This record gives sequence, structure tokens and C-alpha cells, in this order.
Amino acid sequence: MQVRNFQAQLHNPQFVEINNLISIGYFRKARKDTADRTRYFAVHNELLCSTTALRVAPQKLSIRRDQGS
Repeated sequence: MQVRNFQAQLHNPQFVEINNLISIGYFRKARKDTADRTRYFAVHNELLCSTTALRVAPQKLSIRRDQGS
């Protein structure tokens, strides 16, 4: 997963929402692996810095991240 690929798609709210759901599932499966956990948060921090991502569903991201930890 490369952050640049996500930046290119941030104009599309459906892409952001679908990617969040996929990445959350990926993180839950691999959360014991520190490298995977670091990569997950690097990508999501990049998404959260985008006004598009914040407009899509900031509450969903927070709630899902808390439930998954």
C-alpha cells in the first residue's frame, strides 16, 4: 500500500469510504505485526489530513479504530 495511490483518489468520497473499510479489516487481521500496524496508521493519518477524508466520515474512522484495538 502506498500513500501516493490514496492521495490520487481522495477526490472520490466512495473510494475513501471503501478503502477505510478494507484497511480496517486488514489492520484487524495483522494487528500483531508492528510493521503492518505502522503502515496502517501511516496511510490513515494521510487520509485524515485530507479535507475530503474528513468530510466523508471522521466519526466512523474514530469509532472503528477504537473498536478494533
